[in-house]
Amino acid sequence: MRNEYPIIVDWVKERSTVIDLGCGDGTLLQMLKEKGVAGFGIEKDKKLVETCTDKGLSVKEGLIDKIQDSTYHNEFDYAICNVTLSVVEHPKVLLDEMFRISENQIISFPNFAKWQNRLELLFKGRMPQWMLCGYKWYSTGQLHQLSIKDFEEYIKDKEIVKKKFLPNRILPNLTAYTAIYWIR
Repeated sequence: MRNEYPIIVDWVKERSTVIDLGCGDGTLLQMLKEKGVAGFGIEKDKKLVETCTDKGLSVKEGLIDKIQDSTYHNEFDYAICNVTLSVVEHPKVLLDEMFRISENQIISFPNFAKWQNRLELLFKGRMPQWMLCGYKWYSTGQLHQLSIKDFEEYIKDKEIVKKKFLPNRILPNLTAYTAIYWIR
């Protein structure tokens, strides 16, 4: 289980509706379902969609960073994008769609401004490996590295309901490896 799952589950109110964009194997959707949340997921990997449906979850195959039809206009209480923002081709489209289809957005992402990344780039002169989970620059899905400051600048016109950084320390843009935001 990912470290941000309990935080996200805690933030989502019981008996609400959720769309999980890039839901992976459905673990987060399953946890939300057990809390009494009606969830729906979109995932691009066909095998992961099958894994979700085998668990009895409502998931469809699709890309989350393409403009969707107007079917879901403000239909969900929450749109969740968990650690997927940096791997989509069009993050602005994804965020705009999240704002369109739900009142609340919960977004988590790896913070590429963490001090280990800065040092590796500065002293080794190469793309940091620390946040790429063992991948090399050419084999990772990371397309858009962003920092906490980058994200907060982008959402400056939105209301931040809550935010949490893992680990929860001072100077999160320098020390946190994951940022989690609840915005609307």
